[in-house]
Amino acid sequence: MPHGFRGEQTLMHIFVGEHDKCLGGPRRGKPLFQALGDYFRGHDFPGATVSRRITGFGAHSRLHTEKVRRLSLDLPVVV
Repeated sequence: MPHGFRGEQTLMHIFVGEHDKCLGGPRRGKPLFQALGDYFRGHDFPGATVSRRITGFGAHSRLHTEKVRRLSLDLPVVV
């Protein structure tokens, strides 16, 4: 379905953990990145991409990285 882009547009980045889960609604229990992608597609967003990241940290400065096997269990994901 073509989108008629007019005026100013917004690019949104959503940072979540690879193992974060959707807590409610019809997508409850699914990986959060997948639930967000499903939601955006079902609500006619013009596009969405999910990317797994190599390294990142959040509000508590806990490092998530592929380099250390113990810390790689919950890598950053950008939607």
